[in-house]
Amino acid sequence: MKRLIAAVMAAMAAMFAIADEEITMVEQEITSITVPFGIRGYTPSNKDVVRIEMTSENSLRITALKSGRCDLEVRGDMDMTQKFQISVGGDLPRTLATLRRELERMPEVHADIVGNSIRIDGEVKSIKKWNYLTKVIKSYPSVRNFAEFTPGDEILIRMKESLQQSGFEVVFNQFTGEPKTWKANCVALAYSKVNRTMTVQAKVYTPEQQEKIMECLKQEKRWLAIDKADSESFDDELQVKANIQVTVDKPVIRLSVAYMAISEDDIKKIGNQNAIANPDSVLSLNGAFDTLQSLIPHTDSTRSTRHGVRNTATLGATLGLTARFLAANGISRISDTGYTLVESWSPDGAKFKSGGTVFVKIAGADAADLKEIPYGFIINAKGGMTNEDTMALDFDFEQSSIGDYDPVSQSFARTENTSKQKLSCPLGRTTLVSGFKDMVDKNTPPSGLPILRSTPILNWFVSDSGKEVNDRRLVVMICPEIVDNTQDEKPDVDKEINIRVQDQASKDTDQVVKEREEKEGFSGFWSWLNWFRF
Repeated sequence: MKRLIAAVMAAMAAMFAIADEEITMVEQEITSITVPFGIRGYTPSNKDVVRIEMTSENSLRITALKSGRCDLEVRGDMDMTQKFQISVGGDLPRTLATLRRELERMPEVHADIVGNSIRIDGEVKSIKKWNYLTKVIKSYPSVRNFAEFTPGDEILIRMKESLQQSGFEVVFNQFTGEPKTWKANCVALAYSKVNRTMTVQAKVYTPEQQEKIMECLKQEKRWLAIDKADSESFDDELQVKANIQVTVDKPVIRLSVAYMAISEDDIKKIGNQNAIANPDSVLSLNGAFDTLQSLIPHTDSTRSTRHGVRNTATLGATLGLTARFLAANGISRISDTGYTLVESWSPDGAKFKSGGTVFVKIAGADAADLKEIPYGFIINAKGGMTNEDTMALDFDFEQSSIGDYDPVSQSFARTENTSKQKLSCPLGRTTLVSGFKDMVDKNTPPSGLPILRSTPILNWFVSDSGKEVNDRRLVVMICPEIVDNTQDEKPDVDKEINIRVQDQASKDTDQVVKEREEKEGFSGFWSWLNWFRF
């Protein structure tokens, strides 16, 4: 019988040892607890929080001294124990009054007593005020914070100014539809209070513009959760989730290319009567004259000083219209090479080529071992859109030719000219690029009687001679246009160019004139003295 009683008492002791009771009190509150066994001892974990007194064989009186927590273990006969978890809060009405005084500068939040704690609700729109609120709450263990952070006008204006300084337009309405229909270089900001998410949408034309937007957003990483790893002090309650939808639009671009050779004499033909009467000449004649003139170096007849040369110029028309206009003005040496399609910012770009290869024996090798040497005209174009109406283009072109075969060295002479240029080409307009130079040096023999045509003074009346020293430039014409990228047709991007480009001279006009005068003798008014030269 005694063994049975002992087993029952041990089971009860084990049950009581497991069960913990929670007690919530406020400062200066007194309460009593009763256990189902005789008390033989008790141990409080924090005597500064509560004072424990035994009032009967199985009862204790607890007095709350100050805010905090205390674990109490009560022991009885036969190893029976009971554990209590005591939480002491402050005087809630007095605590609430003190808390409200500290939060007077934050009218957007309010505090009230709910049950055995104080609850704070509201919407904080300033990071500075949010940091102040969290600092105050740490001093009040009985306070529960249900206030939320929301980016306010001050924060949104700062984001807007940062994006505008980087060259973007900013709107505070979310875009709808497919990204390709969004307004280019415009950033849309929209905040959702339901899921505390800041949506950032934008369509840009270059990866650099995409990176600029990300740099502006990272300036707000104190509250905008772009990447937790980048946040210096991540706060789940402060951080707002970022939903970033910034896409780089890569439209398909039709790149039309043509060539022409143009000289100073060609410039003088611009604006003739035939061209004015031509209905296809819808371009400004004066504007076209100034544009083409800037590509050709020339000498001022009054000051005899050489003007500077620009590498590019632009005509406000498509390539077809520009070619018809130039042909109507006497510049008919134009070769249309066709077009190619290139995706904006594609690493492959586009290539135009014309020419061939020659097989040459390698020195010291067998007769059957030949090396293939390419020659001709090659263009490599690579780039993409920078805004809605302009394309940035890396435009590299090379012209090479194979000369006569030298039987002694068993080799061919190869000449090469290269040009590398960075262009900004408006869409739908023709950009002219000044390339290699060819020197035109013509000398027509004097006509007339053999003796009189060399006689000074008389030769002015009885003979006629012609001299021409002129720069002629190979000018490349480029016209980019966006095509419908929903079409399935994908033409070959390589277009052959069937055009022969002559070797270019390295001397300018002034050098040729000077050398010819030194060779021929006197010129101008004193040219009659050449009659005495042998």
